Amino acid sequence: MERALNSKEIGHIFSENEYFFKNTEDRDYLVLLVFLIFEHQKGKISFWYPYFNAIEPGELPTHWEKKLLDALEDPELVSNIKSNREEFDSDWILVRRLLSIYSPELFNLDVCTYDIYKRCATII
Repeated sequence: MERALNSKEIGHIFSENEYFFKNTEDRDYLVLLVFLIFEHQKGKISFWYPYFNAIEPGELPTHWEKKLLDALEDPELVSNIKSNREEFDSDWILVRRLLSIYSPELFNLDVCTYDIYKRCATII
């Protein structure tokens, strides 16, 4: 967390966008998410590149196929997962807007895709 907030490259983003990184339970998650997306897009030159290649984060339940959700046989759980998916997608819209403010100087929007967002969120 401190490494992200104090990053010489993107640390200013967090202080310049306090409305987005407001002091809520999601604050740390959002800071780490933006930081990981930034690092992930750097590829081999990122300090974190070996880590990104060494792990397979799997998939969040929010992205499970309908067939898997139906197998749960728990309507309340399925409803919660679907609701989380909607929130996840809404967060992506906000994150994408934030990234676009700092594009192309800091974020390459061709690289910072929904798939990278999903992967970084799953890593967290």
